[in-house]
Amino acid sequence: MNKRRDNSYIILYVILFGVLQLTSRTPLFLYKPISKILARLLENLLPKFKKMVVKNFARAFPELTATQQQQLLHKTFSTIIFNALLLGKWYRLPKEKVERFIICDGKEILDKYTGKPLVAISAHLGNFPLYTTYLQWQGYPLRYLGRHANNPYVNRMLSRMLSQKKIFFFDKKNLRNALRKANQWLAEGKILCLHSDQYSGEGVKVNVFGNRVFAPTGAAVFARKYRCPVIGIFIEKKGRYQHIIRIEGPYPLQYSENQEEDIQNHTQFFFDRFVEYIRKSPEEWFTWTTRIFR
Repeated sequence: MNKRRDNSYIILYVILFGVLQLTSRTPLFLYKPISKILARLLENLLPKFKKMVVKNFARAFPELTATQQQQLLHKTFSTIIFNALLLGKWYRLPKEKVERFIICDGKEILDKYTGKPLVAISAHLGNFPLYTTYLQWQGYPLRYLGRHANNPYVNRMLSRMLSQKKIFFFDKKNLRNALRKANQWLAEGKILCLHSDQYSGEGVKVNVFGNRVFAPTGAAVFARKYRCPVIGIFIEKKGRYQHIIRIEGPYPLQYSENQEEDIQNHTQFFFDRFVEYIRKSPEEWFTWTTRIFR
C-alpha cells in the first residue's frame, strides 16, 4: 500500500470512528438532518467520487434529467450515511432493543431446510448487515462470505464491533481459508450467504439495467456444487426506523450437463432479483458508490 493511500485510509477511519462515537450518543430523531449535512459535505469534498456515482445513474436511468440525477445522488448519500449511523447505534445496544425494530417475513423457509445446505443471495441494499445480525441472533446457522471494507482500518473496526456482538462471517481477506470454511459450512448443512451484486473481473457477463456487467459467480457455483436450494434475503425500511427482512424462494433453478451455461443463467437470474428490489428504492443501493459499470 502506498503512503498516500494509507494516509487517506487513516483519515477516513478517524472521521468515521469519530462520527460513530458522537452519533451513538445522539437521539435518533437527529440522524436524518445529520445525514443530509454529511451528504452535502461528501458531495463537495469528493467531486471525482460524486461524478462516478452520477455516471452510474446515467447508465442505469438514462431517462433522468441532470437535476433528477443530482437529487438521487444526494438522497443516496444521505440514505447510506443514515443507515451507517443507525447500524453503529444498534451495534452498541442490547440485542433485545434492536429486535423491536425488525420484522422477519419468511422464516418458515429457513425452518423447512434445517440441517440441509442452503445458499442465500443478497445485495448491498438498505441496511444489509442488519439481517445477518438478526438471523444469527435468532439462532440460525448463517454465515456470510465477504469483507466489510477495502480500508483495512475500517475493516478491523467493523470486524471488532461484530465480534463483540458475537456475529461471525468468513473474511475474504484470506480468500483460500474463507472458501475452505464456506465449503465446510455448506457440507455441514448450514446457510451460506453471498452479497453478489458488485463488479467481479473474474465473473460472467450479465445484463444489469441494460448494461453488460461482470458479475460474481460464487452463489451459482456453490449451489451447483452442492445441488442445494437458493433463496433470497433482502431488507427494506418500513417507517422511520423499523425494517422488514424478506426471505424468498427457493428459486426454481434448473441444472443441466453444461456447467458454464448453468452458472451464466443462474447469475443472471440473481441479478434480475436484485434489480427488482433496487428499482423500488434506488437510493438504498450501496453499490452505486462503486464502479459497477465498466
